[in-house]
Amino acid sequence: MTVSNIEYQELEESNDTTQTLGKRMDLIKNVKVTLSVYIGDCELNVSELFDLSNGSVISLDRDLGAPVDVKYDGNVIARGELVAVDDNFGVRITDIEDIKK
Repeated sequence: MTVSNIEYQELEESNDTTQTLGKRMDLIKNVKVTLSVYIGDCELNVSELFDLSNGSVISLDRDLGAPVDVKYDGNVIARGELVAVDDNFGVRITDIEDIKK
């Protein structure tokens, strides 16, 4: 059995991760991620929950027309407005969060 030393090239230090990632985006650009769209919450007591039936309306804690939150891994990454795309809902992005925080 032969054992050899391996020499590694020294990497430059950089605080700008977006520039480094941008150069190697080809490594991850096809990775699929799941986004969630948050439109609001409501609070019900148990009897109200059991009273729900077809046609019941649940009032959410957001105003009509308020932006929806687009989340990745539970963190808000953007905000937008609900739109109709053929027979589906969609989100038109209106604001993108600074994800470097």
